[in-house]
Amino acid sequence: MADNETSSDTGMRAVVDNIGNPQPRVQNADPELTPYLDRIYKMDPFDDVPGPVKVAPGTRFSPPTVKVLHEDDRHEILAALRDLPPEQRDEQESKLVLAKMREVAARQRAWVGVSDDALPYHKEQALVARQVLDIEREMATYQEQIDRVVFRTEYNEETGKNEPVEVPFLPQTRRDAYAAHIRSLRRHRLLLVKDDGTYGVEGMKRMHEAAQESAKALKAIDDARKDAEEVETLARQMVREDRIKERARSRANILKNEVR
Repeated sequence: MADNETSSDTGMRAVVDNIGNPQPRVQNADPELTPYLDRIYKMDPFDDVPGPVKVAPGTRFSPPTVKVLHEDDRHEILAALRDLPPEQRDEQESKLVLAKMREVAARQRAWVGVSDDALPYHKEQALVARQVLDIEREMATYQEQIDRVVFRTEYNEETGKNEPVEVPFLPQTRRDAYAAHIRSLRRHRLLLVKDDGTYGVEGMKRMHEAAQESAKALKAIDDARKDAEEVETLARQMVREDRIKERARSRANILKNEVR
């Protein structure tokens, strides 16, 4: 199952990180939405997309240490630090930890999701990643059952002894059914995300729809902002015109008195 885990990590990185991977760009999009789609595709899915945990503005964090990482992710960094002079270890530890955190961020983002304030595009991105991880975990569970063995004692005619023999734990019919289910799960997984980390047919369709929904949301925000700016401009203009009219009326009254 190690191959599945590698594929999963690579795939999740591609699903929630646009670095080095083609984006599912919407074709023949409404020209009014194109600038907003471009803005969405240029967003960094980690740095520009809020996570579910709210952090107060101005919060400062101490440099991270290996303790913040999962135990399985610490060994490589600890080995690298041992090869460094003691005076360099503290500085390099935080750099190495940050790099590792970025590396595993795709898997973490898939599990925890994004903020409620995130665009539909990034919510769908994280949702697809989570669904793929769930599928691969289910595949692994069924594969473990297929591979499970027990030992029973059988008489070996060549040696004349009773010896332990490895046999499958499940009957062949059950193992065949599990294998068929794994193939079905894999087909679904490939519809969402292909082995190279790019979106499959279903994943692409969902991301296209989410991208257009996000572009419309951004456009609505811009339109509302522009409307508010125009209202403010018009209101100031009306106030100025009223002030000028009032002054003109006062001036007119003065002129009338002078004529008399």
